[in-house]
Amino acid sequence: MSMVRTLGLGAGLFFAVATAAMANDVSLPAYGNVGHQNTAAYVFTAQSSGDLESYFTGSTATDTEILGVLVNGVEEGTISLANHGTPLGYEWNFGPSLSQPVVVATGDTITFFINDENPTRDIVPGHDNIFYSNANMNSYNNQPVQHIFSAAFGGGTISAGGQSAFVPAGTYVGFEDLPANVADWNYNDETFVFNIVAPTTSLGPTGSQNSPGGIPEPATWGLMLVGFGGLGALLRRARAKGLATA
Repeated sequence: MSMVRTLGLGAGLFFAVATAAMANDVSLPAYGNVGHQNTAAYVFTAQSSGDLESYFTGSTATDTEILGVLVNGVEEGTISLANHGTPLGYEWNFGPSLSQPVVVATGDTITFFINDENPTRDIVPGHDNIFYSNANMNSYNNQPVQHIFSAAFGGGTISAGGQSAFVPAGTYVGFEDLPANVADWNYNDETFVFNIVAPTTSLGPTGSQNSPGGIPEPATWGLMLVGFGGLGALLRRARAKGLATA
């Protein structure tokens, strides 16, 4: 049975949560089955139109990776938000400048990807590893591989590595940056929160941590997370397809 989790928030409630959260640190969503591949599957669908914004929330990875996005299967904007050297809470609109954000429309499918620039375990020798938030776009032994963990984030001040920053409510995503055969499945190698904001409030790559900009409109930051009955179902369908065509 499929499961749909719709994230939505009214303006009044958002500001109440934001004000309360700034008084104390909040915890980011945490993957609860470290060491094992995530069996959930996700599709990110824009519930409204606006600028796509991301907020860096940390990394424990050795490798260096950068983040990009596909909108309806087409790569948009630029690849940035490096997991090393980016300040906690840094806001980025996926575009090359403040005036050139990536804009999404209601119903658009949003797919994130990381480009591992110095893989310790390269899949193709001499080439970067690229992993997507859509498990069907990642493959090992002809099976889909889930390289993300995702959950709703209510907003608040977070702290890590001696830094603190306020991150607004949105959808949290954590990537696993190693190939399936050697992955540690901690989903903490490139992490960020994303939402959709009104075009007039977008800060873009010139924004700074703890900035008041990028406040989501009522119900605008909401994105739909669709579970397809778990990655196990995807694996079973892939195996059945292989048997049918053999």
